[in-house]
Amino acid sequence: MAKYTVEVISKHICQLGEGPHWDEKSQSLYYVDLIGGDVCRLDTKTQESEMIHIGGTVSVVVPIKDSDNEFIIGHDNKLYKLNWSSQEKQLLCEVETHLDKNRFNDGKCDSSGRFWVGTMGPETSPGVFVPNRGALYTYGSKIEKRFDPVNLSNGLAWSLDNTLMYFIDSTKRIIYVFDFDIKTGNIRQVIDYISLPCDCITSVCFGGQQLDQLFVTTALWPLDDSRRAQQPKAGHLFRVTSDSNTFGGFEASVQFKQ
Repeated sequence: MAKYTVEVISKHICQLGEGPHWDEKSQSLYYVDLIGGDVCRLDTKTQESEMIHIGGTVSVVVPIKDSDNEFIIGHDNKLYKLNWSSQEKQLLCEVETHLDKNRFNDGKCDSSGRFWVGTMGPETSPGVFVPNRGALYTYGSKIEKRFDPVNLSNGLAWSLDNTLMYFIDSTKRIIYVFDFDIKTGNIRQVIDYISLPCDCITSVCFGGQQLDQLFVTTALWPLDDSRRAQQPKAGHLFRVTSDSNTFGGFEASVQFKQ
């Protein structure tokens, strides 16, 4: 089994860290504090984080290709284009307006620049969500539903040869495996695991100059005071490195069309 090194990489503590995305050009990591309503940028050289407060529920941030300063963010049930310098938002789309309190959750780009993002129903009690209220979408010049129903959209990833896409429905505890365009019912076999010193691990992405560092966001929520005392590193951003030569990912950003 491969050897892994896990370290805290940011001084900033999130209530619910989510949606890490590596920006190759700036060598920066973008992520969100979902409950805190913040979009965050980590300078990996100084380990300092810069935040823009959006408010509400901010679930994902992804850079727009060929733009130094613009991003797509998920905010409640809407997608916005965010200008980092001016902090101005431009509404791109709104989904599931007929479903009260539905919202976007995890989102990632495939290597061709398609933005995939999923939704989920409201939480009725800690860790319990209204079932089958979500869906999986893509956004280019318009929003398009690709797959439903979903309980809690999470964990998008692609094989390096771009023949498979993996999609997690967290509360169903299912990993769906799709041909790139056609849904399958297969479940990926777990071939390895990485342990972190906290329970609430929320999302991951590869980054670093060689795209061989795994950045992991975590959450304080919904830990009570006793569990927070037992897990003092909960809510931190982690970096995982490995001696495995198969440990790595590819760069991706939104191919944005007006």
